Amino acid sequence: MDRNTIIGLVLIAGILVLYSVFTKDSRQQRAEQNQRMRDSIALVQEQQRIQDSLDYVNRILSEHQGTQAVTPVGESPVSNQQAAETAEAEVQRNESRYGAFASGASGEKQMITLENDRILMKVSTLGGRIYSVQMKDYQTHDSLPLFLFNGDSTVFGMNFFAQNRSINTNELYFTPGTRETHLDASSSPVSLSMKLPAGED
Repeated sequence: MDRNTIIGLVLIAGILVLYSVFTKDSRQQRAEQNQRMRDSIALVQEQQRIQDSLDYVNRILSEHQGTQAVTPVGESPVSNQQAAETAEAEVQRNESRYGAFASGASGEKQMITLENDRILMKVSTLGGRIYSVQMKDYQTHDSLPLFLFNGDSTVFGMNFFAQNRSINTNELYFTPGTRETHLDASSSPVSLSMKLPAGED
Protein backbone atom coordinates (compact mmCIF):
# COMPACT_ATOMS: atom_id res chain seq x y z
CA MET A 1 0.00 0.00 0.00
CA ASP A 2 1.28 3.40 -0.82
CA ARG A 3 1.02 6.51 1.30
CA ASN A 4 -2.01 7.96 -0.55
CA THR A 5 -4.06 4.77 -0.01
CA ILE A 6 -3.32 4.80 3.73
CA ILE A 7 -4.28 8.48 3.98
CA GLY A 8 -7.54 7.79 2.07
CA LEU A 9 -8.46 4.88 4.34
CA VAL A 10 -7.76 6.97 7.46
CA LEU A 11 -9.94 9.81 6.10
CA ILE A 12 -12.81 7.43 5.27
CA ALA A 13 -12.59 5.86 8.74
CA GLY A 14 -12.62 9.34 10.31
CA ILE A 15 -15.66 10.37 8.28
CA LEU A 16 -17.53 7.20 9.32
CA VAL A 17 -16.70 7.77 13.00
CA LEU A 18 -17.82 11.40 12.87
CA TYR A 19 -21.02 10.45 11.03
CA SER A 20 -21.93 7.80 13.60
CA VAL A 21 -21.29 10.24 16.49
CA PHE A 22 -23.44 12.99 14.98
CA THR A 23 -26.32 10.71 13.98
CA LYS A 24 -26.29 9.11 17.42
CA ASP A 25 -26.75 12.55 19.02
CA SER A 26 -29.60 13.42 16.66
CA ARG A 27 -31.32 10.09 17.39
CA GLN A 28 -31.06 10.81 21.11
CA GLN A 29 -32.44 14.29 20.57
CA ARG A 30 -35.36 12.90 18.55
CA ALA A 31 -36.07 10.31 21.25
CA GLU A 32 -35.98 13.00 23.94
CA GLN A 33 -38.23 15.26 21.85
CA ASN A 34 -40.72 12.42 21.31
CA GLN A 35 -40.71 11.68 25.05
CA ARG A 36 -41.36 15.35 25.85
CA MET A 37 -44.22 15.35 23.34
CA ARG A 38 -45.74 12.21 24.90
CA ASP A 39 -45.41 13.76 28.36
CA SER A 40 -47.12 16.95 27.15
CA ILE A 41 -49.99 14.99 25.60
CA ALA A 42 -50.42 12.96 28.78
CA LEU A 43 -50.48 16.17 30.82
CA VAL A 44 -53.11 17.74 28.57
CA GLN A 45 -55.24 14.58 28.75
CA GLU A 46 -54.95 14.54 32.55
CA GLN A 47 -55.95 18.21 32.72
CA GLN A 48 -58.94 17.43 30.46
CA ARG A 49 -60.01 14.57 32.76
CA ILE A 50 -59.75 16.87 35.79
CA GLN A 51 -61.72 19.58 33.97
CA ASP A 52 -64.42 17.05 32.99
CA SER A 53 -64.69 16.00 36.63
CA LEU A 54 -65.00 19.63 37.72
CA ASP A 55 -67.63 20.25 35.04
CA TYR A 56 -69.59 17.27 36.31
CA VAL A 57 -69.45 18.56 39.91
CA ASN A 58 -70.46 22.05 38.74
CA ARG A 59 -73.36 20.61 36.77
CA ILE A 60 -74.57 18.64 39.79
CA LEU A 61 -74.30 21.76 41.95
CA SER A 62 -76.20 23.86 39.41
CA GLU A 63 -78.96 21.24 39.18
CA HIS A 64 -79.46 21.43 42.93
CA GLN A 65 -79.51 25.22 43.18
CA GLY A 66 -82.25 26.54 45.36
CA THR A 67 -83.05 23.15 46.91
CA GLN A 68 -82.13 21.96 50.34
CA ALA A 69 -79.19 19.59 50.11
CA VAL A 70 -79.47 16.11 51.59
CA THR A 71 -76.82 15.59 54.25
CA PRO A 72 -75.66 12.51 56.13
CA VAL A 73 -77.03 11.81 59.60
CA GLY A 74 -75.35 13.92 62.25
CA GLU A 75 -74.52 16.84 59.93
CA SER A 76 -76.50 20.02 59.66
CA PRO A 77 -78.40 20.52 56.38
CA VAL A 78 -77.29 23.26 54.00
CA SER A 79 -79.80 26.09 53.87
CA ASN A 80 -81.19 27.62 50.71
CA GLN A 81 -79.26 30.79 51.54
CA GLN A 82 -75.97 28.88 51.71
CA ALA A 83 -76.78 27.16 48.40
CA ALA A 84 -77.50 30.55 46.83
CA GLU A 85 -74.23 31.93 48.22
CA THR A 86 -72.36 28.93 46.79
CA ALA A 87 -73.99 29.48 43.40
CA GLU A 88 -73.15 33.19 43.51
CA ALA A 89 -69.54 32.40 44.41
CA GLU A 90 -69.42 29.99 41.46
CA VAL A 91 -70.73 32.71 39.13
CA GLN A 92 -68.07 35.11 40.41
CA ARG A 93 -65.33 32.50 39.91
CA ASN A 94 -66.52 31.92 36.35
CA GLU A 95 -66.57 35.68 35.67
CA SER A 96 -63.04 36.11 36.99
CA ARG A 97 -61.79 33.13 35.01
CA TYR A 98 -63.65 33.53 31.71
CA GLY A 99 -64.62 37.22 31.63
CA ALA A 100 -67.20 37.84 28.89
CA PHE A 101 -67.45 34.08 28.28
CA ALA A 102 -68.57 33.30 31.85
CA SER A 103 -72.14 32.48 30.81
CA GLY A 104 -70.79 29.59 28.76
CA ALA A 105 -68.99 28.07 31.75
CA SER A 106 -72.12 26.34 33.04
CA GLY A 107 -74.66 24.30 31.18
CA GLU A 108 -75.70 20.80 30.27
CA LYS A 109 -73.86 18.55 27.88
CA GLN A 110 -76.15 17.48 25.05
CA MET A 111 -75.59 15.55 21.84
CA ILE A 112 -77.09 16.69 18.55
CA THR A 113 -77.15 14.11 15.76
CA LEU A 114 -76.59 15.01 12.12
CA GLU A 115 -77.27 12.21 9.69
CA ASN A 116 -77.46 11.48 5.98
CA ASP A 117 -77.35 8.26 3.99
CA ARG A 118 -73.57 7.89 4.47
CA ILE A 119 -72.54 9.24 7.87
CA LEU A 120 -73.89 9.63 11.39
CA MET A 121 -72.28 12.54 13.24
CA LYS A 122 -72.76 13.63 16.85
CA VAL A 123 -72.02 17.20 17.95
CA SER A 124 -71.55 18.02 21.63
CA THR A 125 -72.71 21.28 23.19
CA LEU A 126 -69.71 21.02 25.56
CA GLY A 127 -66.97 22.53 23.44
CA GLY A 128 -69.32 22.97 20.46
CA ARG A 129 -67.39 20.24 18.69
CA ILE A 130 -67.92 17.14 16.63
CA TYR A 131 -67.92 14.28 19.13
CA SER A 132 -68.07 11.27 16.81
CA VAL A 133 -68.43 10.36 13.14
CA GLN A 134 -69.63 6.93 12.02
CA MET A 135 -69.49 5.69 8.42
CA LYS A 136 -72.74 3.85 7.71
CA ASP A 137 -71.69 1.86 4.63
CA TYR A 138 -68.46 0.51 6.12
CA GLN A 139 -67.40 -1.76 8.94
CA THR A 140 -64.15 -2.64 10.63
CA HIS A 141 -62.32 -5.88 9.89
CA ASP A 142 -64.27 -7.57 12.70
CA SER A 143 -67.71 -6.35 11.48
CA LEU A 144 -68.09 -3.55 14.00
CA PRO A 145 -69.34 -0.06 13.06
CA LEU A 146 -66.59 2.08 11.53
CA PHE A 147 -65.95 5.32 13.45
CA LEU A 148 -63.59 7.88 11.97
CA PHE A 149 -63.23 9.16 15.52
CA ASN A 150 -65.24 8.69 18.66
CA GLY A 151 -65.50 10.38 22.03
CA ASP A 152 -62.56 12.22 23.49
CA SER A 153 -59.97 10.61 21.20
CA THR A 154 -59.62 13.92 19.36
CA VAL A 155 -59.41 17.53 20.49
CA PHE A 156 -61.13 20.23 18.43
CA GLY A 157 -60.99 23.08 20.94
CA MET A 158 -59.51 26.50 20.33
CA ASN A 159 -57.24 28.27 22.78
CA PHE A 160 -57.09 32.04 22.62
CA PHE A 161 -56.67 35.10 24.82
CA ALA A 162 -59.51 37.51 25.54
CA GLN A 163 -59.52 40.24 28.19
CA ASN A 164 -56.11 38.98 29.43
CA ARG A 165 -57.57 35.53 30.07
CA SER A 166 -56.73 32.21 28.48
CA ILE A 167 -59.94 30.79 27.00
CA ASN A 168 -60.28 27.13 26.01
CA THR A 169 -63.49 26.41 24.10
CA ASN A 170 -63.43 22.73 25.20
CA GLU A 171 -64.41 23.92 28.69
CA LEU A 172 -67.41 26.01 27.61
CA TYR A 173 -71.00 25.17 26.69
CA PHE A 174 -72.21 26.28 23.28
CA THR A 175 -75.80 27.08 22.34
CA PRO A 176 -77.10 25.15 19.32
CA GLY A 177 -78.99 27.07 16.64
CA THR A 178 -81.87 24.59 16.85
CA ARG A 179 -83.94 22.88 19.54
CA GLU A 180 -83.99 19.61 17.62
CA THR A 181 -81.60 16.91 18.74
CA HIS A 182 -81.71 14.95 15.47
CA LEU A 183 -81.21 16.54 12.05
CA ASP A 184 -81.68 14.38 8.94
CA ALA A 185 -79.93 15.56 5.78
CA SER A 186 -80.78 12.51 3.64
CA SER A 187 -83.32 14.31 1.47
CA SER A 188 -82.41 17.99 1.86
CA PRO A 189 -79.42 19.96 3.17
CA VAL A 190 -79.42 20.99 6.83
CA SER A 191 -77.04 23.08 8.85
CA LEU A 192 -76.18 23.39 12.52
CA SER A 193 -74.65 26.43 14.16
CA MET A 194 -73.05 26.33 17.62
CA LYS A 195 -72.73 29.72 19.31
CA LEU A 196 -70.71 30.67 22.35
CA PRO A 197 -72.15 33.67 24.21
CA ALA A 198 -69.61 36.38 24.92
CA GLY A 199 -71.47 38.81 27.16
CA GLU A 200 -74.49 40.98 26.51
CA ASP A 201 -72.69 43.10 23.91
